[in-house]
Amino acid sequence: MLEKVLQERRILKDKIDFINTIKPYVNKFITKGMSAETKQTIENINRLKNNQETRVYTPRVIKNLKCVRKNKGEENAR
Repeated sequence: MLEKVLQERRILKDKIDFINTIKPYVNKFITKGMSAETKQTIENINRLKNNQETRVYTPRVIKNLKCVRKNKGEENAR
């Protein structure tokens, strides 16, 4: 149970580090009155990060390779 809590704490600390990294950039835009653009940028970053963490690799199946046709022809000849 303690290990799970420590893992969750690490995840939160990583998120805080990420936010602190972009905070000066965000503050500059807020003082110039561009908070809507900043909010959208933060949402885009969060969406991108989420997509990168949840993506799954799906290999393609290529059916029209020469070696596949050749092997099928040899099997039919047997």
